[in-house]
Amino acid sequence: MNDQGQKILVIDDEDEIRTMLHEVLQMQGFNTSSASDGTRGLEKFKEENGFDLVLTDLMMPGIDGIEVLEEIKKIESTTEVILLTGHGSHDTAIDAMKKGAYDYLEKPMDLMELILVVRKALERRRLSAENKLYQEKLERLVEKRTAELTGTQNFLKTVLNASTDYSIIATNCDGIITLFNRGSESLIGYSAKDVEGKESVLLFTPENQQGKGTIRQLKSRRKDELTYEREKIIRRKDGELIVVSLSVTSLTDSKNNVIGTLGIAKDITEEKKLEEELRKYTEKLEDLVGERTRQLEKRNQELEETLEKLHATQAQLVQSEKMASLGQLAAGVAHEINNPMGFIQANIGALRKYTDKLVTVLKFAREECMNGDPVIKEKLEEKWKANRVDRILGDLGDLLSESDDGVTRVKTIVKDLKNFSHLGNAEYASSNLVDGMESTLNIVRNEIKYKAEVERIYEEVPPVMCNVQQINQVFLNILVNAAQAIDKKPGLIRVHVHPEGDDRVSVDISDNGNGIEPSSLDRIFDPFYTTKAIGDGTGLGLSVSYRIIKDHGGTILVDSEVGKGTTFRIILPVKGPQTA
Repeated sequence: MNDQGQKILVIDDEDEIRTMLHEVLQMQGFNTSSASDGTRGLEKFKEENGFDLVLTDLMMPGIDGIEVLEEIKKIESTTEVILLTGHGSHDTAIDAMKKGAYDYLEKPMDLMELILVVRKALERRRLSAENKLYQEKLERLVEKRTAELTGTQNFLKTVLNASTDYSIIATNCDGIITLFNRGSESLIGYSAKDVEGKESVLLFTPENQQGKGTIRQLKSRRKDELTYEREKIIRRKDGELIVVSLSVTSLTDSKNNVIGTLGIAKDITEEKKLEEELRKYTEKLEDLVGERTRQLEKRNQELEETLEKLHATQAQLVQSEKMASLGQLAAGVAHEINNPMGFIQANIGALRKYTDKLVTVLKFAREECMNGDPVIKEKLEEKWKANRVDRILGDLGDLLSESDDGVTRVKTIVKDLKNFSHLGNAEYASSNLVDGMESTLNIVRNEIKYKAEVERIYEEVPPVMCNVQQINQVFLNILVNAAQAIDKKPGLIRVHVHPEGDDRVSVDISDNGNGIEPSSLDRIFDPFYTTKAIGDGTGLGLSVSYRIIKDHGGTILVDSEVGKGTTFRIILPVKGPQTA
């Protein structure tokens, strides 16, 4: 089924979102209608009919998205529904899925994800429609064959009402044929004269003769013991074997004594052939339906796996994009702070010189006054003590030194921010991992300082060809995780940078936190897997870190023991991924 002609109804009370969705879906080739609230949306759904998919906002005035979903499923259960919301919750999503929603997307939506979900929903709608048509076709075929069989049965009933079409054979107590009608002549091929005075056993095939066709020595048996219905194979006079439906009942006199038997037979050879053909055809149909079902299940599974991979890849790209945006913001802020800090530091230097000169002048003036007029000397000494000039002169040097130190610390933080974001070197370049680690430690200092002390062990290592922004991101993710894993005192995080052979560098980050359960170790690098409480983590930090290290041709290993702590080891090739 092509996109052209597939009908989609968009229901949203926000004009901009509704218009955007309407235009985007039309650009993809879909036949799209829209409504501004749930009530109008349901009216349009009933009036226009034939919608394959409905995109509806969850929170709307009047009828909300859940009610719209329920009403649409009542009207047309096969129409797929996707709920959209900016204020949803996990419970709301579960409730929507239970009530038949295909999926649940949060605003703002990624358009590529939206289009992918829409196409998948329409694909499921198409497959359901195909399966429905296939089932209807199968039902019609079964109905046809059933009608044919019913017609055959009705025909057989009609034949049973005409004695010439049935073989009717009567025997006496000794099994001697006493009645052999024209239907028997036609069925078996013998004439009435041929079998007159003969035993009925002669009419059966040799393999079925023993104990069949005669009721000798059965006079003492009850009437119901001589009554039965069965299918038998008999041999005609010309030697042909045929299948008959045989009904045998005992003949009794007025005193209920058995005086013989009456057998009514009908040739059902063609009917049995038809039943066998129908059985084989039904088995073939069942095999075809089973194969088609398996193909559909396999295709759905492949689509689910593809969608899951796309979700994971998209999430990693979004996370990387966020980090890049954060780096750009940090670099911009650092640049803006760096400019005023430059002239502040320059002014402090000038102020120190001016202060030295003023202090010299003040001390000289005081000394001169002390040797001059006693009245002026007394007034100066009074003012000098009242304003604590000695203390001020003693503190001026310390104040200027502390201010200068503060400016230096701010410039160091700005430098670390710029090194961490490293916007000027977003591609691979030869980088010092120790500098990158120091920059990252300064960035996460506020996250760590209340939790643990940081022990640094830096051995001499060569520069590494890498994307330093991405490597710093990996350091940041692991350091933050280490700090969050520590809830005991004293906390310790150890960073060890050392050579690994001749061509690789290893960065070990250890903590003495809670550790990781063995059952979780194999999954910690999986996208969206997290052991943190809901809201405390997305499960993407380690997944993104794993991908970054792999892209650099490196290895990231983890060793953990519950209650003792965790060690992450990052090993990178010195010359970059091309040599890994």
